[in-house]
Amino acid sequence: MLPTLSNFLLVSECLLDARRVRIFKDAIERTVKPGDIVVDAGTGTGIMALCAARAGAKKVFAIELDSDIAKVARYNAKINGYENIIEVLNQDVATFSIKNSKRPADVLIIEMLDTGLIAEHQVIAIIGLKQNGVIDIHTRILPEKVNLLIQAIDYDYDFYGFHMPSIIQARNYGVRKKIKATCSSLQSYGIIKFMALTSRRFDAKVNLKINQSGVINAVELKTHIYLRGRKYFGTSDMNIPVIIPMKERKVKQGDLINLGISYRMGDSFGSLKIV
Repeated sequence: MLPTLSNFLLVSECLLDARRVRIFKDAIERTVKPGDIVVDAGTGTGIMALCAARAGAKKVFAIELDSDIAKVARYNAKINGYENIIEVLNQDVATFSIKNSKRPADVLIIEMLDTGLIAEHQVIAIIGLKQNGVIDIHTRILPEKVNLLIQAIDYDYDFYGFHMPSIIQARNYGVRKKIKATCSSLQSYGIIKFMALTSRRFDAKVNLKINQSGVINAVELKTHIYLRGRKYFGTSDMNIPVIIPMKERKVKQGDLINLGISYRMGDSFGSLKIV
């Protein structure tokens, strides 16, 4: 039954990220009402669709692009007794529409997140779902918004005798150990409210106040999510901090560093510019 594709390893990791699942499960239980129509975008193993069904949803549309993973989600719905409530659909979320329904979904669960909304398709999917009439202003979205954060750091880019500045995801503890100094406080550079989204283009300016003299050669990006009004930090498999190299510069305590940040959400790091 299990797929041989390596993609399944990623959704398995997410399933084992207990904190991630727990905060979404809690939000689903506080949000889904008996009789609701729910869309779970990027369902993976189907864990969040199962939580919505157990919370009383009348119908759950679980959307999954990977055909092998969709088979697993369908199997999980069946063996847990929810195959009549959860309909697993193997398609692109951005092209999904609810057929034979006169109303949009009551709840959208969409954890296609990454730090800064830079690489994953959260924004692409939400804009598509809005355009296709799947969600509207009355739909309750989980999460409803994110806060994008940045701080200036001095990072040790020497690896095995070579100097190698590159974009690094702080997936393991060794990554953050190479931060030699955190030179500014963590500053918000944007709040994205998902229901208000109309474009994938992101542009912002931020002023970072230097709190420690020294050298900065990188910034660290973080993202906080909001589920039904509660703020949550990243977990081991969700919104992992990302370190972005910059041109090295000397700074003094009290300096203000003005940065412009731009990218196209969902286009990965090739479109990211921080100057």
